[in-house]
Amino acid sequence: MTCDTALGHRDPQTEGIRLQKPYLALSQGESRITRSYDPAHWFSCYLNQAIETLGVRKFVFPTLPYEIWVFSTNLAYASLEHPEPKQAMKVLFRKRQGDQDVETLRAANLLIETLTLSPMSEKLLSQVLQRENFKLPMSLKSFMDWDVAVLPVLYKADVKALETATYPWL
Repeated sequence: MTCDTALGHRDPQTEGIRLQKPYLALSQGESRITRSYDPAHWFSCYLNQAIETLGVRKFVFPTLPYEIWVFSTNLAYASLEHPEPKQAMKVLFRKRQGDQDVETLRAANLLIETLTLSPMSEKLLSQVLQRENFKLPMSLKSFMDWDVAVLPVLYKADVKALETATYPWL
């Protein structure tokens, strides 16, 4: 596998290949039927894991021009589209202040960690944050000087509902 494949990218920190989970599909056993999930589910899982592993809630990425603050990891929400309550996480994001680079931001705030995704996955994360922000009512789109996104969290009970869903952006 090369560094520029869509399946994975070389991670300089671990000197290994990281799979880009938003671009993978799953199948069970010998079945050829595959199932994929909305990238928002993968990113909420990735951010939850980073919080548990690193013990912080603010993150930056090497090429993504945002600071990300996972404000709440366990929300329940309902909407006209989904009247049954769904689990989600609230993610605040904003452009890096003064176009600061990652190292300058980290030096100014020790509670910010750098996370690693491929440039393609960082771009997808940016698109997901913008998309999820767009779905919110105008009064909920921002908090102070942060934009807000509500990312769905995948639980086992949700898998049945997602089995028949299709996601053309994957």
